[in-house]
Amino acid sequence: MPRPTNGFSPKILRKSLSNLMIFFVVPAFNEEQNIGRLVDRTDAYCRSRALEYRLIIADDGSRDKTAEIVREKSKQLPVTLITYQPNRGVQEAFARGFVAALESAKETDVIVTMEADGTADWDILTVFLERIKQGFDVVVASYYAKGGSVEGTVWYRKVLSRGGNLFTRIFLPIPGIHTYSSFYRAYRPSTLRAILEHYGDFYKEVGFSCVVELLYRLHKMGFKLGEVPMVLQGAARVGKSKMRVFQTINGYLRIASRCAFTRR
Repeated sequence: MPRPTNGFSPKILRKSLSNLMIFFVVPAFNEEQNIGRLVDRTDAYCRSRALEYRLIIADDGSRDKTAEIVREKSKQLPVTLITYQPNRGVQEAFARGFVAALESAKETDVIVTMEADGTADWDILTVFLERIKQGFDVVVASYYAKGGSVEGTVWYRKVLSRGGNLFTRIFLPIPGIHTYSSFYRAYRPSTLRAILEHYGDFYKEVGFSCVVELLYRLHKMGFKLGEVPMVLQGAARVGKSKMRVFQTINGYLRIASRCAFTRR
């Protein structure tokens, strides 16, 4: 696998991120019970630490008041709403959010992705930023790393999730990474630009497994990946998880075939 080109060498990209802006990219589908709380918490967290931010919410064809709530919040806060119909899957929401962030993000900025349901641990965001300053290109919140765990989730989802994660670690090994499917991540902008330049897209996969393929592509291109332990608090979510477990596992199988066996 060739290294990133046109100045996108991981070694060159590891530089100081002082005076950064954080671009939050959040996919949302029928999250009217959670999205307002997420916007308010994002603003409160960044203000308390004097962090500049832009919150980009990609509303993936919601049929509730998600877009309406975000639109109202955007009148007073640095929030950008991307909305479209019909629902096309989280892979579409992430791709549109990434493109919107990359239009403005400088190399000293950071792109952070997270769930819309409030399960992300805000306390580790400052650790994300510190790891980026230390030279990591991508940092992942990991509930399967030592010190991490999953709480407040039904037992069968825990079993299926752990099984799917074990499968990916066997067939798509990434040294030092224990959780592949977490949405909660921090990226240097050039990592996403390099993926887009090299492959022509961020991923081929649809559904929640798209983030697994993206992570593996970043690994194959030689970027420095790290993780931070996180306790996933499923009880913080209002409503049900949007992840379709068996669709996601099938996605893992397709990725293993496409990426591991064909070296793509």
